[in-house]
Amino acid sequence: MPTLIASNSMVWTYFRSLERIAARVPQIGDPIEQKDEIALAFFLAVAAVEAFVNVFFRVLVDEPGGYISKKGLVLTDLDESQPGGPKGLKYKLNNWPPKILGKSLAWQTGIARDFEELRLRRNALMPRRARRPPARNGP
Repeated sequence: MPTLIASNSMVWTYFRSLERIAARVPQIGDPIEQKDEIALAFFLAVAAVEAFVNVFFRVLVDEPGGYISKKGLVLTDLDESQPGGPKGLKYKLNNWPPKILGKSLAWQTGIARDFEELRLRRNALMPRRARRPPARNGP
């Protein structure tokens, strides 16, 4: 369980850092520096949500009860040795809730839609090469 404790700590670290950046951005006078901090906030927000999703579902499928049968699915999707590496956030958000919880996220409205817009903006800031790592040959 130490890896989950470390992952949980990482989630809180990301959110606290994001909170500090968000509070600081309005006070920045230089527009270029302000844009840099906003871009950083986009990256950090998506990273924080992905870290949370990973921890939440890892804990959920470890709990005795109805979800333990889905543990293999989550662990396989997080496994770096799988072809193509671990699954991305969009895949997890589209697949884990319906496969594990029996419910999809409502992507057309509310927070899910807002987060998807943020994720797409973050992706637009990333160099194309960084979006999809090259496939690995062998272990």
